[in-house]
Amino acid sequence: MNSTELANYSHYLELIRTHRVHMLSEPEEKMLTLKELTGKKALLNLYDEFASSFINRLKIGEMRKTLRKAKSRQ
Repeated sequence: MNSTELANYSHYLELIRTHRVHMLSEPEEKMLTLKELTGKKALLNLYDEFASSFINRLKIGEMRKTLRKAKSRQ
């Protein structure tokens, strides 16, 4: 913490050190992120659920094709 090479990062390192007791393991943090009801990930999940019901019917000449949106994988 007192090295001159890390002087630019001392504030960040101090924050990590003081908040360390409030951090969970990576798998636990990922699970909490998936369970959040707000935020970017929640909005993307809502859009995926909504858009997955879309059905697009195409007609090119005599050829007809039905397309469905595939759910994205996270």
